[in-house]
Amino acid sequence: MPIILDQEGKVCFYFESFEKVKKKDPVLLEYLKKKLDEIAEDPERFKPLRYDLKGFRAIHFGSFVLRIHIKGDIVTIVTLDHHDQAY
Repeated sequence: MPIILDQEGKVCFYFESFEKVKKKDPVLLEYLKKKLDEIAEDPERFKPLRYDLKGFRAIHFGSFVLRIHIKGDIVTIVTLDHHDQAY
């Protein structure tokens, strides 16, 4: 998964599923962008998951859940799903 930096050196992401969010709910997309900035600053602050999802972290916003995995200095965005389908 590529990590793209903008001109200011901030981390930018592009995912196909973000296009769906952009079309359906542009306000949610802006909130998602803010959450991605927070993840880039301190990914460890988000809720660690347990049981079958141990090793992942969840970021909730609206009715969506963004699931990430942290290994060393690398943060991987695993899924962006509606809460009903995320777990």
